[in-house]
Amino acid sequence: MNPKEYYNRLFKEGLNTVWNDAPGKKVLLSAFVDLVESRENAIVDVGCGDGYFINEIRKCNPVADYEQCYSAFDISEEAVLSAQKKYGGIAFSAMDAVSIKYGDNSFDVVLSYGVIEHILDPLKALIEIKRILKPGGLFLTMVPSLDSYRNDRFDEGWYEDLDSNKQLQWNFRRKTWEAMFLEAGLRLFSCDDSKKYGALKPGVFFFGLGEEFEIRIH
Repeated sequence: MNPKEYYNRLFKEGLNTVWNDAPGKKVLLSAFVDLVESRENAIVDVGCGDGYFINEIRKCNPVADYEQCYSAFDISEEAVLSAQKKYGGIAFSAMDAVSIKYGDNSFDVVLSYGVIEHILDPLKALIEIKRILKPGGLFLTMVPSLDSYRNDRFDEGWYEDLDSNKQLQWNFRRKTWEAMFLEAGLRLFSCDDSKKYGALKPGVFFFGLGEEFEIRIH
């Protein structure tokens, strides 16, 4: 079963809501509120699921013309259908993160929670994310890392830093993810920066920027 089939089945059976209250989303939300000063930024959620997280972002950052500011996409058509039914004013689409349909430099902020490790070619997805991010734009994501998230061999499957096209989840170490972010052209804040946003396991949060380094975007 490929990832698209897997997540279509998951969302069709309504087994996805367990992720909505994940503590890490509060960390990303706190970082967003602190780092994004303007209310008129174009924002996209990569791997949006049923739309819960992008709607939480919208609630803390209200603007008049929602759909020009808020976009979200997921590989699962079932997830997108669910999101469209639940939340108006957000432009939801079905697409793959390794082949994003938005134009270059489309977004001031790109968000993604617990998605990139599920992609079979995560570097390609990161390159695409960098492409749609405006220079100086902000990328906030949570990616489980083996040395920062857990040490066992059973949670979500066990894969060390090996090349395989069969795994649904990638469990790389922090240094491997960092290297991929940098190769994609995303500059990273230090690991410790995420502590101030409430991260109990800061090593799983990656706060990146485009080529022009700016601490705040306006």
